Amino acid sequence: MEPLISVIVPVYNVEKYLEQCVESIRNQSYTNLEIILVDDGSPDNCPVMCDRFAEVDERIRVMHKENGGLSDARNAGIGQATGQYIVFVDSDDWIHQDMISILCQALVENGADISTCEYQKVNEDTKLSFNEKKVDLKYIVYNKKEAMEKWLYQKMKGMVWAMLIPKQLCESTLFPKGRLYEDNFVIYKYFWNAHRIVYISNPLYYYRNNPNGIMNRSFTFQMLDEVDGIDEIIDFLSINSSDLLKAAKSRKYSAHCRVIRHMPLENNNSKMHKIGMDLWAFLKNYRWEMMFDFKARLKNRIAAACTIMGYKIFRFV
Repeated sequence: MEPLISVIVPVYNVEKYLEQCVESIRNQSYTNLEIILVDDGSPDNCPVMCDRFAEVDERIRVMHKENGGLSDARNAGIGQATGQYIVFVDSDDWIHQDMISILCQALVENGADISTCEYQKVNEDTKLSFNEKKVDLKYIVYNKKEAMEKWLYQKMKGMVWAMLIPKQLCESTLFPKGRLYEDNFVIYKYFWNAHRIVYISNPLYYYRNNPNGIMNRSFTFQMLDEVDGIDEIIDFLSINSSDLLKAAKSRKYSAHCRVIRHMPLENNNSKMHKIGMDLWAFLKNYRWEMMFDFKARLKNRIAAACTIMGYKIFRFV
């Protein structure tokens, strides 16, 4: 018998995209689902839309709660889930009609604890249908340390919304409330507590490049949560698996570059200036190791080389 899978969808201020998201889940070829829509105090028409979806599909349950952010909404959904496994879908994205079926099949056939797939970025005007033709699947099975290394080196994207995760593991590894880049705080724990992870290199999840999303915002100090998440991983690996520290520092290099990219080139904020200089110091101090770490992605190694030319040229490049 197919296991029940809980699909958790945090909903906030996405009335423009919500129907496409929910319909892509309702039309999955894998049907033994419970779909949990967590209305996180959305100020638009989303609460009414969620209730309407529940009226037409008995698999849909709706939670209405005060706004607590993405992590809090996911945690609330976990608390209500009754499935054996959990899939997270963000409410401005959508998924391939066979995504859940493929994730489940890959997990069972390979005796894995977690299955994960690639995602495809889509823009506002991208014309893609979740009913597109079936794909030729490419599976790779990793043990936990192999998966950790691939993820840290960004050779495997590994986002929580493109994974099939045991409910028990989600319950023991809740998301940090109020943090950005919350995935960094939990994925390493997922992998570390799994024996086998099956990776599907096909993009089955469609990630919308939302103009109001985190990656398109101006700098805020909360963006440093990404660095904090990687530092937490480094502290963990220092105790549990020091052979993965090089991979973790590569990930940290990416995080530092990303935060600096969002900072204004010229600013009079002394706190921001100090943080920027601390981030820049790490990039310079670690650049030679980064340049000659041939497991690191080329983008990181080029960024490290560019630091030799100075801060402004690095930013320009």
